[in-house]
Amino acid sequence: MRGWCYSALLLLQPLFLPFLEAAKPEITSLDPVHGPSTGGTKVVIEGKKYKSSDRVFFGPSEAQDVVVKSDTKITATAPPSRIISPSTAVSVTVQRSDSEAISNGVRFTYDAP
Repeated sequence: MRGWCYSALLLLQPLFLPFLEAAKPEITSLDPVHGPSTGGTKVVIEGKKYKSSDRVFFGPSEAQDVVVKSDTKITATAPPSRIISPSTAVSVTVQRSDSEAISNGVRFTYDAP
């Protein structure tokens, strides 16, 4: 009986995989895509599968005033840049407590002071 149950689980595993993958957030665009290195830029993050518990990061720094408006839109305030160099581009990531951070290669550029 035990072997049968294990075999059944292996056969059913592919059926559940799409549901697990579908739960990951996806970033498709930012508006605006740049702002001052001092932070404070209100950014609209468009994408898919957002949840109210999602967190947003600009590079290593957590965004301020994050509001998940819908499952496709988040607003967040860019934090000050932690990198001291002119025109620094950082990855914007959405992180869910139960999964890794998702970026999709979308970047925000901090303008030179």
